[in-house]
Amino acid sequence: MTDTSLWSYEARRAGPAALALPLLAAGGIIAVSIAVSAAHQATTQGAGLTMVRLVADVLPVTVGLAAAAVLGRERLLEVQLSLPTPYPVTVRRRLGVLGVVALIAATAILAVLDAAGQWTHPAHGPLALLVPAGPAVLMAGAGAWAGARWQSAAAASTTVIGVWLGQLLVWDRFVGIWQLNKVLLAAVGAGLLVAALRRLSDTEQLLAGAGRDEQ
Repeated sequence: MTDTSLWSYEARRAGPAALALPLLAAGGIIAVSIAVSAAHQATTQGAGLTMVRLVADVLPVTVGLAAAAVLGRERLLEVQLSLPTPYPVTVRRRLGVLGVVALIAATAILAVLDAAGQWTHPAHGPLALLVPAGPAVLMAGAGAWAGARWQSAAAASTTVIGVWLGQLLVWDRFVGIWQLNKVLLAAVGAGLLVAALRRLSDTEQLLAGAGRDEQ
């Protein structure tokens, strides 16, 4: 299997619906941007604040929900564990595909907002990607960890929503320095991703969880 066919296969296994979530969020945010520009009713500062919040708050949660869906799609776990490729490697590839899709979505949004003069955040250029990327890594980590822990897309999605609300209502209120805020979120998310992959390498726990689901 060539590299291209391998990544195409993993993208299909990750699920078109899951991978479409960040792209749909990007399309929605861009549509709001166009609508605001066409209306000419909002001030530049007000419109910019709204668009920054959408990028920083809405896009990341779709990435987390997509990560939860990616892990929740695996139905033949026993077959997957019997394959030569370790299961954590397979999951890492699928999450990598999701990461690329999320990066494309974020880049497209920032390019449109910058061109429209609606990006009022102090971060510009490549550094601006940290604004959605920090929370997105956290949400993806939460979704992956919960998916590995409970082997349930519903439980993982609920965890992502809970973490998202905690970030918005608690974390963002107390950590006001945006660079520190986003970097710490990304660090916690990376830690959760590592923990998820380690849990997926424990065959006995995975099979025990699959057995409970079948009962």
